[in-house]
Amino acid sequence: MVAAKGLTIQCPSRVFWVGIGCRRGTSRGLIEQAVCAVFQAHHLPEDAIAGLATIDTKADEAGLIEFCRDRHLPLHCFSADQLRLIAVPHPSGAILAAVGTPSVAEAAALLASREVGRERAAGGAEEQGSGKEEQQEQKKLPQGEAGKPHLPTSDSRLPIPPSQSPTSSLYVPKQIVRNAGQSGLVTVAIARSLPYEAMEA
Repeated sequence: MVAAKGLTIQCPSRVFWVGIGCRRGTSRGLIEQAVCAVFQAHHLPEDAIAGLATIDTKADEAGLIEFCRDRHLPLHCFSADQLRLIAVPHPSGAILAAVGTPSVAEAAALLASREVGRERAAGGAEEQGSGKEEQQEQKKLPQGEAGKPHLPTSDSRLPIPPSQSPTSSLYVPKQIVRNAGQSGLVTVAIARSLPYEAMEA
């Protein structure tokens, strides 16, 4: 909470996971323009971004890495096998043929938002079971080669059955953003993290 001249302003929580699909070589600038445009169009605060999510073949995409580095955001990457299990409102046959899953942006956003719910639920259970009053040390992003931030991937995690896909948490369906002055395009979808209990209901 921030107070200023008698006014109380509620600072946004980081609850939005941004799913990204993009062509190889898409610039950081175009990715930022796309994300900003979608958030502005839907009147959402960019301070509420929890992180970005995409397919694992984009884990080395320079534009994505630079955007996440500059904004101090995690980048979660999922395999096509994981993404294609997630039910989405706008599957694409062309995307399925190209990368092995009918959705990247929407499925990645949904899957990342669900993982947060699982991790928070697991963390809360461990804290209650331990009975310790010590504060948990905040996780720090490990450093990769040459001081570059390590961007975690999620290939080792178990896929989520389609029957449990949290489609209700998709806040903004995929939006395709192009810029006439730049090559490439960016697909953006936004999912909101839900409590684990709500996602299991």
